[in-house]
Amino acid sequence: PNNHTTLENEQKNIAFVVNNPTTISGFIFEDRLENNVYNGPSEDRNFPEVTVNLYDITGTPNLINSTQTDSSGNYTFSSGFESGRSYRVEVIPPTGYVITTNNATQDFNVFLAGDSYSSTFVGLFHSGTINGQVFLDANRNNIRDNTEQAGIEGIVVDLIDGTGSIIASQITNQNGEYSFPNLHVSGYTLQFHAFTQYTFA
Repeated sequence: PNNHTTLENEQKNIAFVVNNPTTISGFIFEDRLENNVYNGPSEDRNFPEVTVNLYDITGTPNLINSTQTDSSGNYTFSSGFESGRSYRVEVIPPTGYVITTNNATQDFNVFLAGDSYSSTFVGLFHSGTINGQVFLDANRNNIRDNTEQAGIEGIVVDLIDGTGSIIASQITNQNGEYSFPNLHVSGYTLQFHAFTQYTFA
């Protein structure tokens, strides 16, 4: 009888599945032409070091991550995601800048782990401010002298754009001050509505 036991090599193919992380990425630029469109690096500047926040908004919004754009204006979130939850990306403009493209926040629904999502381009522009003060010019010399009161409260000031349309209005504060911040580079006119007992000097 054959008492030898024959051992046969059994080959098994084992597949390793690597799950790619879910990512949300985007791009931020300085909209120098203020036309809400990225016109390439020859016209617009890729914007580095802009803070971008990531929120889980499935229930009460909860900040779960924060990053900054790289030297090319790109950012990516690649951790903290779960399938079936909703997330929000929020761009924080640097001081002196505002968003031109009306998409400071963008929402995403993550359906499957490993999906990738790209946000629309976000444009920023360097804004300007028009401010001033309305005061009682007692001697009518068009100069605010030290002896004259600080300002007149309650004066309505309209901001008018190049088309002649009123785009904003302010009421002077207790010091007679008004301010129109976050303005595009353009031509503007101010219109003041004096009280009946006053005339302009």
